[in-house]
Amino acid sequence: MDLVESGKRLHVAFQDTPGWSDDINTVQYLRKMTQFVLEQRAKDYKLMAGARALDEVAMCGQLRHSITACLYFITPHRLKKVDVIIMCALSQLVTVIPVIAKADTMTETELMTYRQQVCATLQDPSVVAASNTLPALCFNNFGLQHKVLSGLDVAPDHLPLALITSRDTESMTNPNLLGALGLRQTDFKQPVRRYRWGAAYAFNHEHSDLLLLKRLLLGDKVGSLYALLDESYRRYVEFCQQYEDAGQQVPVLVQTAAASSTPYLDYEDYRNAKTAVESAQQAMKILMAENKALLEKLKLLQAAKKQLAERDNGNATTNGHGNKGTTAN
Repeated sequence: MDLVESGKRLHVAFQDTPGWSDDINTVQYLRKMTQFVLEQRAKDYKLMAGARALDEVAMCGQLRHSITACLYFITPHRLKKVDVIIMCALSQLVTVIPVIAKADTMTETELMTYRQQVCATLQDPSVVAASNTLPALCFNNFGLQHKVLSGLDVAPDHLPLALITSRDTESMTNPNLLGALGLRQTDFKQPVRRYRWGAAYAFNHEHSDLLLLKRLLLGDKVGSLYALLDESYRRYVEFCQQYEDAGQQVPVLVQTAAASSTPYLDYEDYRNAKTAVESAQQAMKILMAENKALLEKLKLLQAAKKQLAERDNGNATTNGHGNKGTTAN
């Protein structure tokens, strides 16, 4: 989509990437994500022939491929350790903005408590990922700088932003909301989640922070977008030197970038794999016990069948002798 801000036309694109889900090999997932971010920067390096001497104002919006920010969606109610590790790793390469999904599954009190928990964990990741031998994890918090938040009238305790969305839609004709969305049409479909007791709307600020996220990412005369672009260019400049030192080999940078976090994920992958194996072994033991019990029952049934057959044969022989005796008389 194209965006006009302060007389400049910017082309904004969103790249959807699948989450790690239930994948046991989270190390491989992190490397893929890291590789994608670095390869995009390498494209800009080649496009600009390695140039990086211009100031941030001149370079604003000139990086056509580099990732400006990463929206990292986290599950409600519980922040997973794997998500903390991956966010810490990615935050060293790109601005990471945590976002709470399915906000309508929490009460106001639950959401406030969860926000505090997420912020405290990202400020000190050792709370969930501590080690005496591995480097301490660190979350680069630029995306939540106070100057950006103050321009958006967002209090620090309102982070991370919490969103809802839906495939179901409903017509929206409120001119104020349409104006906030930057839309000129008089009728617009907004996502809505309907329940027996009411409905939750994605564009209602009391239900979701979607409009606030739009202002943060796409600008709203507050400079948040330019702050993100300036940070992206600063990271690009750092990348250029690292890229040249690595002989312009992205895999080398991927290995370096993931080195501080993969040991934590290696342990998580090992633990998950161990748990999966133990669960499979336990299921196998149960299955073997059930099979043994079935075999015992089958043996008993076969023995009973044999006894019944022998008894029937004995009765048939007895009846045969009796008939012969009667005939002789």
